[in-house]
Amino acid sequence: MDKKSKKVMDDLQNKYEFLRSVRFSCGDGWLPILEDLFGKIDKEVKHASLTGFKVQQVKEKFAGLIVYVEGGNEIIDDLIALASRKAAETCEDCGNLGRRRTLNKGNPDEWLRTECDDCFAISPYRVTDAYALAVEVIGSAENTRRWLLAPHFSLEGKAPLEMLKTDEGAKEVEDLLGRIKHGMCL
Repeated sequence: MDKKSKKVMDDLQNKYEFLRSVRFSCGDGWLPILEDLFGKIDKEVKHASLTGFKVQQVKEKFAGLIVYVEGGNEIIDDLIALASRKAAETCEDCGNLGRRRTLNKGNPDEWLRTECDDCFAISPYRVTDAYALAVEVIGSAENTRRWLLAPHFSLEGKAPLEMLKTDEGAKEVEDLLGRIKHGMCL
């Protein structure tokens, strides 16, 4: 979290009493969604005289925005659901249009995140996933490193590592490794 994001969270907690003791556990890209949500919740809390209302927790879970509250009503539940739907298509890192992605796929510690193509492209998990699959298929770490760096005919002369910059390229690398694994590629 950078200084600007920390200031936004501090300002929200100072502005809304129902947020005073809440710790935010989500990416900076969702802060505008949260600002909008808490502004609307504040209006509803005042309109409906919800004196015991408080937010208990704000977090990301399974690539979704989760806001736990106490003492709310159906309108607040609907506002939270709407913000959660918006977050499901918003990059948690930068706030651009995003989608759910599985990171560290196939490993015991895999998880979901909502990311845009640009943030996912620089994610170390895409390379880690491809590397793990390549080691499984190719064998040694040294041979895998050479394979990732060398241009390949099946990838239009591009190196697999270069292809990992996009979703489509990563899919092509995974497909190529699958063909190699099953003896279907030269």
